[in-house]
Amino acid sequence: MRKQPKEALLEQERHELKQKSGGGVLRYEVWGYVDNGKTIVTRYNMAYANHAVCCKDNGRVLGYDNAHGYHHRHYMGSVEACDYVSHDDTVHRFQAEWVEIVNKLKGKWYGRLPPPRAEHDLSTAPVTSGHRGTAGARRRG
Repeated sequence: MRKQPKEALLEQERHELKQKSGGGVLRYEVWGYVDNGKTIVTRYNMAYANHAVCCKDNGRVLGYDNAHGYHHRHYMGSVEACDYVSHDDTVHRFQAEWVEIVNKLKGKWYGRLPPPRAEHDLSTAPVTSGHRGTAGARRRG
């Protein structure tokens, strides 16, 4: 029987947002391994936290993760199971919802989603504390 590769932190980012961008913090973390050149995501969490908007759930306004053995969505203090298609789909869903929330809070368009990317190739992605596409900035290398 083939041994499963060891899980490792593949990507970790945190971005503090300026008030004009909605304020708060965006966090993103992915764990997994590479098997035959393909990245397998085993754990993930992404969150938009802003205590000025939500005082429940440690300020988490929106979040997605697969802790506790199931995929779920956090929104303004509530948690509900959600369908999981792929990690990329979940990232794009999170980005779209985060932009919509900020736009509703500010009554303006503050962010633009990057065009959909091909499957994540996290096997070559460095672990960074840089920016994620959700904040309108690219990771610096």
